[in-house]
Amino acid sequence: MVSISGTKLYVEKAGKGETVLLIHAGIADNRMWDKQFDLLSKTNTVIRFDLRGCGDSKMSSGAFSHQQDILVVS
Repeated sequence: MVSISGTKLYVEKAGKGETVLLIHAGIADNRMWDKQFDLLSKTNTVIRFDLRGCGDSKMSSGAFSHQQDILVVS
């Protein structure tokens, strides 16, 4: 979990090498990348996380920016 702007985001990181950031579709969560996460982490640093209000990430009550969240988790 990463704390940011009054909430906590679920983040998972694995592997070593070039960084690959996996962002889930709006109706999903980080689990949509299960197969790719395991495969890519053999040769890359792979980061996946749940956007605010999805999966294991909490929603915040104030204004926020998905772009800022991405900068913090990556």
